[in-house]
Amino acid sequence: MDCSETDGPSQEPQPATAREAVPLVARIGSVVFGLFWLGGVGGIFSLIAGQLWQEIRKPLFYEPVPAVVARYTPPETKTDEFGDDESTSGVIEYAYTVHGHGYTDKHRQGRQFANEYSRKFEGAFRKGEKLEAWYDPDEPSESTLEPIAQPQFLGFLIFIMPFLAIGPGMIFFGLTGKGPRFRPPRGGGSRRGGMSVSGGGVYFGAFVFVSAITAFVFFGLSMALPWKTAWVVGMLLLVAVVPLLTFRIGRFFARRKARKEKRTRKNRRIRKTRKSNAAPGYRKTLLAMAAVTLFWCGLTGVFLGFVGYSFYKHHDAKRRFAAVEGVVVASKVKRHEGDSDSGPTYEPLVKYRYSVDGTGYTSMRYVYGSMSGSDSAYARKVVKDHPRGKRITVYYDPDNPSRAVLRLDIPGMHYFLLLFLQPFILVGLGLTGYTVTIPYRFRRARNFMGAEIHTPWEIPTWGTLRQGLRGLVIENRKSPLLAAAIGYGLTCFVSIFVVGFFFGGFGDPDPAVVGRIFLVALGVGVVFLVATVLRRKARLAIDTNFGTLRLKSRTRDFEVPFARIDSWLLRMVVRQAPDKDDADAGPKLAPLLAVKNTNGEEMPIHVFGTGDKAEPIARKAAQGFASLTKKPFAGMLEAEDLPEPPDGMDIKAAFAYMREIAKRVRRYADLT
Repeated sequence: MDCSETDGPSQEPQPATAREAVPLVARIGSVVFGLFWLGGVGGIFSLIAGQLWQEIRKPLFYEPVPAVVARYTPPETKTDEFGDDESTSGVIEYAYTVHGHGYTDKHRQGRQFANEYSRKFEGAFRKGEKLEAWYDPDEPSESTLEPIAQPQFLGFLIFIMPFLAIGPGMIFFGLTGKGPRFRPPRGGGSRRGGMSVSGGGVYFGAFVFVSAITAFVFFGLSMALPWKTAWVVGMLLLVAVVPLLTFRIGRFFARRKARKEKRTRKNRRIRKTRKSNAAPGYRKTLLAMAAVTLFWCGLTGVFLGFVGYSFYKHHDAKRRFAAVEGVVVASKVKRHEGDSDSGPTYEPLVKYRYSVDGTGYTSMRYVYGSMSGSDSAYARKVVKDHPRGKRITVYYDPDNPSRAVLRLDIPGMHYFLLLFLQPFILVGLGLTGYTVTIPYRFRRARNFMGAEIHTPWEIPTWGTLRQGLRGLVIENRKSPLLAAAIGYGLTCFVSIFVVGFFFGGFGDPDPAVVGRIFLVALGVGVVFLVATVLRRKARLAIDTNFGTLRLKSRTRDFEVPFARIDSWLLRMVVRQAPDKDDADAGPKLAPLLAVKNTNGEEMPIHVFGTGDKAEPIARKAAQGFASLTKKPFAGMLEAEDLPEPPDGMDIKAAFAYMREIAKRVRRYADLT
């Protein structure tokens, strides 16, 4: 049956004539994060600047002094029992006297940056041979045989400059509110405007790109040019080339972006109309989500395959391998240098020899799936338990005696890694499920928008309208499997730190403890699942025989006759609080379906999602229920009044604003 529809007055977006006030929450967060960022990057900058000053002092302030060779250690090229390079460079130990006080220092041969001094210190030296050293007048114990300013630190300075600029920029933005432009609220009274990227972002991107490329180019030049020439080139790059290139590249892309935005604004209304009338497409979304899913599952799968391989090989070794006596040839803790964030990792290496049927074999496998970790205690313990010359039990493969292992039981680190991977596995399963069902969900939305009302009538983001004993019934969907996954994943995630700090550390925790944690996590998942199944969801019943409409949820229960219903309506309400990383975009709004009785009271029925298709789906559902109850549809009314974010630096007002937003979210939580 056709139903009348009277939409509320449309609100076209008006051009912003002035910059909107930046929300206080965003400004406070910008200041705090800016200070934190400035502290970290500023510390690195101070180290680089301090080292630069020390290098500059050498040619400017160091004074020459006679010196003699006290000891010379020639370079040595060698490898250890594990094949690791343990070569050493030549070391010149020299002595000198300043103001009657004697000092000694060392000079390593083979500097990376060749200069006119380093060539004098090639070859061997004899004890007592005379040299010329340069010492620091302020600290005579500091000296060098090469009074040059190493230029490579200029490259680090060039590279870090754009990152250093982020901190003051964020602090300035937080204190003054001057910075990126904010879009005005768009149609329907929604405040989800978001933040537009101004031209400053283009220039900053150019600054980062130019600085990175220039720094790496300078590193190469500094190794080929004389050190004085390299300093001149580096200073020119820092004060002239980088700013000019940043300005030219930034201006090019800023103008290009401006022309693109101009064309976009010109055709926005046409595209918006076409988009609203067209059937929903999913190919771009499917391709993007497939790429993310493949990347995530591939990366997680590599680690999961590593753990699975270790479990399988240890199980196979326990079942088939034979034991024989062996002897430890060598053992050591190998240090792997990491980056500045992760730090070094440590791996135990044990080399041993054994004999099977008169044939000798050598192996270095301690366990299957050996890996390095940040905790050196486990590696040190393994090496301590396997000193050179110790008699040990070796387990070898009877089918191939050259394959052997020292430890048959699975290391606790692999149990810990399996526990660590559980949240990543769940996210991968969720991404896979979401990606696979994209075509189905888009087809469901398209079929819903194009089909007439019939039972069962599946309404996206709500449920299925079915024929009950006394009429039509629809309940909000439940997601027990999702709840179980959340409970299980959160328990595993928290348990990672519990095991790491209280039950054996991250290197070699007790497998029994990890096994119990898996059981606890499964129990929590089951509790979440049962709680979701038993949790009362909102239920709407329409009795067409007696002409009544009843809604029952956790917090509300009302029944209204058709005769007292004036109309059906939609209104935008708060469904989610602002994102932590985008608080300035405001709370997320969603369409609320409600009925208005003859007394003017609005009775809420259901809150839809916050996606782009939520409003068309809500309109279609509202029109369908209006047709069933033979009542008019009043259309989309104005959004509920939202509290205004505080403009000043009033912390109390900011917290009051966030509490009010949270209160609005809870107001209709039973209808989502």
